[in-house]
Amino acid sequence: GELLRGELARHLAKRGLSVEKTIVIEYFFALEPPQPPKELDLPDWVGAVRGHGDLLFSGSYDGGVSMHRTSSGEGEVLQGSKVAHSDSVSALAVVKVSEEGPQGD
Repeated sequence: GELLRGELARHLAKRGLSVEKTIVIEYFFALEPPQPPKELDLPDWVGAVRGHGDLLFSGSYDGGVSMHRTSSGEGEVLQGSKVAHSDSVSALAVVKVSEEGPQGD
């Protein structure tokens, strides 16, 4: 066998082989697809996601907002989902509050 990189029709024409002949092809992925380190256990469909440093905030259609630490690679839940709104959460913003006042991110 040989490794085929390119078009099959070109490979056959180069070797004088007919496209009418049965050809056995073994296929493999060049790279395995990446696997997420961990699934986040969220209570409902996610409507918004916002990252800030090593924190990830998610808003759900049940009105809940969750905060996760991403630096551990595990998606560690720092604050369980808290209902923050009476309707679905479809947008999030991170606002830093300091002595000078709120500063949008």
